[in-house]
Amino acid sequence: WVFVENGDHGYYPTTHLTEKGCLLRAVDTVLEVLKVPQDSQEEYDEWKKGEVYHPSVDDLTPVIDWKDKTLTELWKIYDTYTELTWDDAFDCEVIRTTVQA
Repeated sequence: WVFVENGDHGYYPTTHLTEKGCLLRAVDTVLEVLKVPQDSQEEYDEWKKGEVYHPSVDDLTPVIDWKDKTLTELWKIYDTYTELTWDDAFDCEVIRTTVQA
């Protein structure tokens, strides 16, 4: 699994042995880019109010304790929050890879 991020400071791929490890890195990076509060529901709710212009804001999964989520929940968080980065000159992708001899 490879997570690739491309932003103002360059192009950065990271390689991961597991899908979950890759998603943990991806979600962490996306939340950092968006400056999403992760420690307080109150701060998160305030941040979310500032995102009302975006059509998917109602579909946002709360990210308090996001590291304990299942793969399905992590994919939902990644997919939904990644859409919010489109205006930030940031692009990223999670790619399944195979190792060959």
